[in-house]
Amino acid sequence: MPQGKRASVEKLISELASLDTDAARRKFLARHPSIIRSGVVKQLAPAVVAQIRTDAHAALRLAEATVLIARKLRRKEDVALALRAKANALFASRDNLAAVEHHQQAFNIYESLKIWK
Repeated sequence: MPQGKRASVEKLISELASLDTDAARRKFLARHPSIIRSGVVKQLAPAVVAQIRTDAHAALRLAEATVLIARKLRRKEDVALALRAKANALFASRDNLAAVEHHQQAFNIYESLKIWK
């Protein structure tokens, strides 16, 4: 990806992470369909984990956006990765039950796809 395009995607991701509601995230994605890509999901998942170290609530907002993008793509592997990222953010936010549930959903998808990573 060219340097200028990468910087603009990173700026959009930063804006996306600041949105507090699903409605705001949906509206944002409608205005910026260029970030509804599998590569962005793969970029966001580790970004969620990195964000956990500084702000668990911001990480959760970013994880929720990641799940939303993955579901719009309807690619099971992307959904599983996004669910794992959200599970990690939920754990960091001390919502252990929801974290386990999201990890289980991701595991079920990976199992159905026979992906064992």
